[in-house]
Amino acid sequence: MNIGDLVTLSARGRKLEVCWKWRYPSKAPVGLVLRIDEPRFNWDKNMKYVVKWVGDGPSGRERYHAPHWHRYDLKFVAKAKK
Repeated sequence: MNIGDLVTLSARGRKLEVCWKWRYPSKAPVGLVLRIDEPRFNWDKNMKYVVKWVGDGPSGRERYHAPHWHRYDLKFVAKAKK
């Protein structure tokens, strides 16, 4: 997954508490990957993906803080054209 790719919530991502509105695949939002950040701490192994949703979408995987997602929360829809 790269910057500019279109993504949606995976089955695991839809099960998160903050994604209760988008539980069903027909309601899953589509978004664009804006940025990929490295893990902040050495114990954290997950890259952080910042997604801009088209229309209404969840702010992030955590309710209060950073608007980021992990790779397993997202599902690839379409590749960015170069």
